[in-house]
Amino acid sequence: EDDVIEPNPSLQNNLPLQSNSMHLLENTLYHLPATIGDYTDFYSSREHATNVGIMFRGKDNALQPNWLHMPIGYHGRSSSIFPSLSTSCGSSVGS
Repeated sequence: EDDVIEPNPSLQNNLPLQSNSMHLLENTLYHLPATIGDYTDFYSSREHATNVGIMFRGKDNALQPNWLHMPIGYHGRSSSIFPSLSTSCGSSVGS
């Protein structure tokens, strides 16, 4: 297949390259590469949309029919965005 990447022994055996590009987790600082002020998020699964729908509209009318035919976005909170493997975000600010 065209999209298969073949192993490259010249890179696999290049110790200087490995030492410059791979770092131990405990020596690595995780940070956000940008300040995130505002963003739009989307209900990406039926379960997510249903759970939120129950909070707003009750169990009998949780999932609106249009959810199956178009993406439904909502205003996200930047306080819930944090670097992977960093400390837990806990509860979102303002909730």
